Amino acid sequence: MQNTAHPGIREFAVAEANEGPYSIAAGPDDALWLTFAHSGEVARLALDGQLSRYSAGPESCRPTVITRGPDELWFARTDGHIAEYDLPTPGSEPHGIAIGPDGAAWAALEIGSAARITHDR
Repeated sequence: MQNTAHPGIREFAVAEANEGPYSIAAGPDDALWLTFAHSGEVARLALDGQLSRYSAGPESCRPTVITRGPDELWFARTDGHIAEYDLPTPGSEPHGIAIGPDGAAWAALEIGSAARITHDR
């Protein structure tokens, strides 16, 4: 939808008003990726407005902040899992995630700490 009050802004309907989205990041596939914390989904938004939604796990997983890594996307789920990295402290609820200067993913945890996450298992 074109914004007539601000012609440089164009809105894309991606969900119902109470669904979100929560966060957005540019992906390595020339699309934008969004998180929907209330439905447990992530979505791919192409620049032409085409939207595809994907389950991130059970609805209760609540995916929040999403960020682009060197060759993949990372996002935080409040149940502490994704592709799948278990956090050492149950109930830590990651809410923010960023790729650090060291190339690792860093997550802000609700328990007063941050976690460094790498592909090492």
